[in-house]
Amino acid sequence: MGYIISLIQKLYSFLLARSIGSCGNGCVFITFSKFFKPENIFIGNNVFINQQCILVGEEKITIKDNVAIGFRCMILTSNNEVFLDQITNKRAHYDEPITIEKNVWLGAGSIILSGVTVGEGSVVAAGAVVTRDVPPHTLVGEVPARIIRHIDTNENYSTLKESLHVRVPYNHPGNPSFSQSQN
Repeated sequence: MGYIISLIQKLYSFLLARSIGSCGNGCVFITFSKFFKPENIFIGNNVFINQQCILVGEEKITIKDNVAIGFRCMILTSNNEVFLDQITNKRAHYDEPITIEKNVWLGAGSIILSGVTVGEGSVVAAGAVVTRDVPPHTLVGEVPARIIRHIDTNENYSTLKESLHVRVPYNHPGNPSFSQSQN
């Protein structure tokens, strides 16, 4: 049974990689994710997208190398402007591109909204809603996301893990196993 599931997973990743704008090597897409307007989604090397993620590519989505995207994340280039005192059928609608730089980890359930760039080496905590740019090497969390702390580029795996109280994904550069496998 495990072999059949593995085969289905590989086929799913293969077909999804062929439907998007471009896809690098070593990417893994776990089943049940949805890509809307996949021709506007561009993915680098060694990207991991967990299950039940939603990517809406009304505008360009760029995901660079070595990015881990957690369970049920959403990356939404499309947005509506809503004024609660004036709900009408006419709402301003705008789309802006999103860029996820290298070596980023998006925690489970995080949401990246239109026009955002997540800086290199950053971590978005589980459940965070990112409404503005994230500086490089920064841990952000909460709703809306705010800077929790900066991540030292020489910081080791155990320090990062203690700070987050979660397991760092295998393909994140903060995991010593990932660094060793790249040599």
